[in-house]
Amino acid sequence: MSVQAVDLRLLRWMRTLPHAPLGDRLLRWSSQATDHGHGWVALTAAGALIDRRRRWRWLRALAVLAGTERAGRAIKHVTGRRRPRLAGLRPLAPTPGPLSFPSSHTANAVAAALVLPPLLPAAPLWAFAGITAASRPYLGVHYPSDVVAGWALGEALGRLARCAAGVDRRSVDRFACPGGELTRAVARRTSSYETSRRLREHPERPHVAQIGKADRGDLGLRRHDARDVLEDDTPRTLLSSF
Repeated sequence: MSVQAVDLRLLRWMRTLPHAPLGDRLLRWSSQATDHGHGWVALTAAGALIDRRRRWRWLRALAVLAGTERAGRAIKHVTGRRRPRLAGLRPLAPTPGPLSFPSSHTANAVAAALVLPPLLPAAPLWAFAGITAASRPYLGVHYPSDVVAGWALGEALGRLARCAAGVDRRSVDRFACPGGELTRAVARRTSSYETSRRLREHPERPHVAQIGKADRGDLGLRRHDARDVLEDDTPRTLLSSF
């Protein structure tokens, strides 16, 4: 059996699963709210406006999510795969365009689950990503392989963004990020807005243990890296950009 035949069989099976009117309406609303990544852009832009203390983190997430949407759209135009049409089974949600591969909704949701924590709780974001992925064939608007490709795209771009920001230390240490050594060096010499402000307000340079574990993790700093930051009077500039 060919890959296309398996794809079509899985799509038909998911599309013919039991449907509840309320559930379909909620999934349709969620789909429309995140068309072209608009919902994610609105969320991160609002976060940047409201949460001034962590504004640059919100803007960084916005840039990553906007980039993920553009990447998905570019791949769709290259592959040119049309959306599925099943005889006797109409799609249950409107679509923003006729192209299907990969699923941009899935890619955006997965990238969001990787770059928005700790700004937002990780568990609900991953739950939403899973629901989004499953809902695309369930609503009849994507082949299952579109969803797999979208998940891979979101995972790749989200983790790349975390690596470039020095957040995903395990990936950096395993040289899973492009330019791992450079990323490690950038992460050591990088501080967030909050850390720079703390150094300016506390010239006595408190012990590195006073920089919380969450702060060090978000900055991608080891204990000795944070000590390097504290030993310098000059606040670091956030070197990572997207």
